[in-house]
Amino acid sequence: RASQPPRRKQIGAVKGRAGATVVAVIALGAATSQIKTASAHSDEHEHDRQAATNSSPIAITSDNRFVWSVNPDNDSVSVFRVARDKNQKVAEIKVGKEPWCVAITPRNRDDDRRWGRNDDDDEHGDGVKVYVSNMVSGTVSVIDANKRKVIDTIKVGTEPFGCALTPDSSRLFVANQSSADVSVIDTRRDRVIRTIERVGTKPHGIGI
Repeated sequence: RASQPPRRKQIGAVKGRAGATVVAVIALGAATSQIKTASAHSDEHEHDRQAATNSSPIAITSDNRFVWSVNPDNDSVSVFRVARDKNQKVAEIKVGKEPWCVAITPRNRDDDRRWGRNDDDDEHGDGVKVYVSNMVSGTVSVIDANKRKVIDTIKVGTEPFGCALTPDSSRLFVANQSSADVSVIDTRRDRVIRTIERVGTKPHGIGI
């Protein structure tokens, strides 16, 4: 069984230039902590209107209708319908061993207007995917939010913990604690396209 992550330590903040995506990795170690950044080209206006993201064991869909939460004790994620104060558990999905983080791609609001969906619908919207980092398995589970089933499993580094999507949801960054690196996943193809090495001891949280 993997060791529990050490206590989080605040290490400051970074600012990116306009039109760039800044990735901040919290590295947890006995002596040192570091921030590494990586920039990716994006449109300046798009950058201004997209919200920052960060790793978390719980996430809410972009339309505020569903909450997803990891369950490391039984290797699953739970889905709760919270629209109109329903606060009802609607699914529990098995994933890899010891899931610790969840990230959700946004719902397409244009589809909602086209098909007349509303808060009473029990669907997440077409194309919505949920990513779950599984620490012991060393994988990321990809879940079809509508079907509520795992559709792919991506091998990443050792003991993946924090994960976060870029604001445009085109990339998922995964902090791998024991291999001290960050995996970058193309969310269209659901495959690792880059590994950022030497980010510091035990990278844990991640924010974009």
